[in-house]
Amino acid sequence: MKKALITTFLLLTLFTFSFGKIKGFSDISLNLLIPADQNFKDAYSNSVFLPSLAVGIHIYRDFFVWAGYRLFTQKGETTTLKDELKYTEYDTGLGLGYSKELNESLSIALYSGFYFIAFKEELTSSEEVSRDSTLALTVGASVKYKIKNPFYILIGVNYTGGQNNSYDPPAKLGGIIAKAGFGINF
Repeated sequence: MKKALITTFLLLTLFTFSFGKIKGFSDISLNLLIPADQNFKDAYSNSVFLPSLAVGIHIYRDFFVWAGYRLFTQKGETTTLKDELKYTEYDTGLGLGYSKELNESLSIALYSGFYFIAFKEELTSSEEVSRDSTLALTVGASVKYKIKNPFYILIGVNYTGGQNNSYDPPAKLGGIIAKAGFGINF
């Protein structure tokens, strides 16, 4: 799965370079998710690491459109019987943002959009699998520091929130996400 993520990132970066006059970015990051749902925390973990990639194209002045992808798999256990669980989530996002250069090396970005969150949860002992999806809103901010043009490192924070009503009580998908990564401007 990691190879697929890195290959996709490289292909998207090469694809965007081929347009020449288009201004944008491509980055890959490691994220720390603090889940919003207490039942998820109880069964799996209070925090989850997940990789992500993002590509953005400037459309007007400092405004850009972005697309993103992130995924993770987490093992856990049921709270009562301690049966083994496996949760997998695939997030595909699209949105708008605003970036501003503060000086030659430092820039900030504010963004919002939507993630389509597809997930499956497996109860290993019975081979029971539940699959579902939901649409989630995301808002965030990041800071980029150019290390050597066109390369940069970034840190950021965002909140992604969605709800899936097929559970009782409804499951809260997403949460607070802190990220760190690197990328390339084009």
